[in-house]
Amino acid sequence: MKEKAIDFLKKNYILIICAVCVIISIAALITALVPSQNSVDESEPAVSSVEWGNGLTEGIPEFSPSAASLISADNSVAAYYENVSGEQINEYLQTLKSECGIELSGEGFPRSAKWGERLITVHYNATDMLFSVTVSAVE
Repeated sequence: MKEKAIDFLKKNYILIICAVCVIISIAALITALVPSQNSVDESEPAVSSVEWGNGLTEGIPEFSPSAASLISADNSVAAYYENVSGEQINEYLQTLKSECGIELSGEGFPRSAKWGERLITVHYNATDMLFSVTVSAVE
């Protein structure tokens, strides 16, 4: 059996070398085509953390300091909240109106209002009790 394997290798060494080259080429191609997790996609906006009340959100009351996430991307800031009741949102909308004179349009969600050079948008998903406040620069 061992002699048969050695004899096969001697007779087909060129075929074996070609097969190994093909496998290495395919592996190199896959490695080149699959994006690295460390690579940065330039088409995506730069995302960074931010504190509410600074920059675009200056002067806009914070809904709650316990945001599930608060992110800034290019010319916008978004705060996302979980387990929010409709009553809490109504209180926040009243706070926006009394403290800043901001009255959001519409009856349903999303609602928005232009405030100076900024657009404030709130969205509420009553089924999942998810709420977001987004502030964007308006040019």
